Amino acid sequence: MPHGDWQSQLIEDLRMLLEPDDDVRALVLFGSSAAPELRDELSDVDVMLVTRAGAGGRFFPDRAWFGALGTIFAWEQSARERSGAHRIYFTDGRRLDVVVVEEPVVADVEHWPQHPFRAARRTIFSHSVAADHAVATVYERVPAGAPSAEQFAGRVNAFWFEAQLAAHKAARGDLLIAAHLMLGLIRSCMELAMILRDRAAGTRYHRHGHVDDASVLASLPDTKPPPEPARVIDAIEAAATIFDDLASAWELAYERRLPVLRPMLQRVRAHLGGGGHSSSS
Repeated sequence: MPHGDWQSQLIEDLRMLLEPDDDVRALVLFGSSAAPELRDELSDVDVMLVTRAGAGGRFFPDRAWFGALGTIFAWEQSARERSGAHRIYFTDGRRLDVVVVEEPVVADVEHWPQHPFRAARRTIFSHSVAADHAVATVYERVPAGAPSAEQFAGRVNAFWFEAQLAAHKAARGDLLIAAHLMLGLIRSCMELAMILRDRAAGTRYHRHGHVDDASVLASLPDTKPPPEPARVIDAIEAAATIFDDLASAWELAYERRLPVLRPMLQRVRAHLGGGGHSSSS
């Protein structure tokens, strides 16, 4: 982890690198980076890089230009309809997130619901009237996007399919695949808990955790892959119990599926010779 006010130096390095570039129209700091009272050593640097029309490809998905800022340790990229985003970790622990957009997009910022100027922001430099207008305009916060009914149904179906498949693999003695699928079930429970947290908070951005996080994690089975098929079955049942609870909290009309899965788990236990135990819940 880098120490001290490394963010200020990185912001200055970005300015020196990008301001002389004719293809760059503006650079805007946003999020906790633009609010010094919120910034600490763990805070990343979030910037929007505005390019002239047609020049965005120089900066996304291309990553070569980051070489002037340090050596990349690991990276992640995501592309949206109107922008692209880099998430970069340098070898010294600094993290830089860059949203790359072209100037016509910023000029139409009112119709770009995912733009980051709904939080604190500060212009590093600008040669763009459109960017200046976007920074100066106050926008209402957009609530976190919730899964549609179709997406929720798909998430539910995927969980129960993998639960069945994990039990089948355990019955066959394929512990590697069974444990892998079981860990996926635990992850699905965590994801659903995060979606519920986003809905309650009205945002998917959480600077710190929530008081309920620990209770959710404590309710999940041990994430260490069990060494025996019967213990895998126990873990599947425990994850399925939690998933049913979380899904019921998301949608009141949700029909619990563990009662359907449990007889199959009992058959697998019998197949394995009676190992494991049956949950009474």
